[in-house]
Amino acid sequence: MKNLSSLQNLHLYFGECYWITDEGWRNFGRGLKKLVSLKSLSLEYSSFSHMNEAWLNVIWRCLQHLTGVKRLSLRREGHSSIAEETLRKLCQGLQKISFLQSINIYFSLCWNLTDQGVENLWSSFKNWKSLESLGFESGHSSEVTDRTLSNIRQHLNDLPSLKSLHLSIHTTYKAITDSGLDCLGAGLQKLSCLEYLSLDFQSNFSITDQGVNQLSRSM
Repeated sequence: MKNLSSLQNLHLYFGECYWITDEGWRNFGRGLKKLVSLKSLSLEYSSFSHMNEAWLNVIWRCLQHLTGVKRLSLRREGHSSIAEETLRKLCQGLQKISFLQSINIYFSLCWNLTDQGVENLWSSFKNWKSLESLGFESGHSSEVTDRTLSNIRQHLNDLPSLKSLHLSIHTTYKAITDSGLDCLGAGLQKLSCLEYLSLDFQSNFSITDQGVNQLSRSM
């Protein structure tokens, strides 16, 4: 990628690429971090085989060089796990970006994502007062609970310019309850500039009429 130093927009999709190894991702990272003119970066990886964390380790290292990025999208689809330490490093990379307008982070079928991991991730958003669009997906984790919605409520107070919010939390068992929806609703009331809202709480069996009513009162 050394001859693409003027590139401003990059979208890469690796679908069902089972044989990308740690070494492959490291080589990819060596080229990516040279694209210092990037304004928009979208990276998607889809695979239902066992997945290591090399791609995220590459991303957080590259973000330390790509500080001019304004639009960032990271999507991982397929059964996977993400260690707390890897998420912490990703957050460190995100904090190197001073002016972000749009971010989308989707971890579909990430079974071990925890409340603390989500909290660490959302904490890295608080310095982006210019953020206008935010998308977050946590897929089918039994470790994400009402605590996550309570934390999100607090962080929404730090995003006064937000115009678009997509939030998708798929959990197993009964991790999200009416109380969590009530917390989220209180946070949504702070978003005076919001123009687009998408909420997805699939497979949360503890949500009842009461939770829906509480959420509707915030709108």
